[in-house]
This record gives sequence, C-alpha cells and structure tokens, in this order.
Amino acid sequence: MIHIDAIKQALGISGILTQESSFYKKKDNNIPECQIDMLIERGDNAINICEMKFYDSAYVLTDDSVNKLQAKRNIFQEVTKTKNQLFLTLITANGLTNSKYNMLIDIHIDANVLFNQLNF
Repeated sequence: MIHIDAIKQALGISGILTQESSFYKKKDNNIPECQIDMLIERGDNAINICEMKFYDSAYVLTDDSVNKLQAKRNIFQEVTKTKNQLFLTLITANGLTNSKYNMLIDIHIDANVLFNQLNF
C-alpha cells in the first residue's frame, strides 16, 4: 500500500478518488476462505482486485492460478454484493511469462514500472 500512488499512476487512475484496503473472509459452511492482497475501490464505480506475486523470475499464470484468482473475485462479489465493475489486477515483481492464461487477467503491472516511476 505504500506504493499506491505509483500503482494508481500505472493503472491510469491517478486522478480518481480511491480507497485502499485488503479483504479476508473466513471459511464458513457455504463459502471458502478468501484473502485478497489489496482492493482499490474507485470513485468511478470500479474496484481493482489486486494480487501481488513476488518471485525471482517472471510469474507463470496457469489454469490453477487463474481459477484461484477468479474464485477470489467471485467470493468477493458474493460476500459484498457489490455492483461495481471488478478488475483482476496482477502486480508482479518480474513480469509474466507468455501464457494462454494471460488474457484472463484484466490488468498486469510489472513492479519495475512502479520503481521507475518512483525514481529508485
């Protein structure tokens, strides 16, 4: 969350009022446990569901990892009853490998972009 200004700039939403938080839902009888790294609730009736992946090399999206991300989105929507548009947003330390599953993620941000914006 300390890099939220750079993340918002990379998303192209730096001029939109936002509220940032995380999300956790304990398992109950009907809904499995769910943890979301960061939510960016936006003044334009959209929410970025941000998943952070910090690996030494490019992250590989698989059928299983995409299914887990989509399940998180679905659980969040079911629990909160939000009507806002939801964007699956993946933030990786070293980019993504080419995969047929990449198109199932709405937005990808490479942390190198964030650090360049912060002038490190």
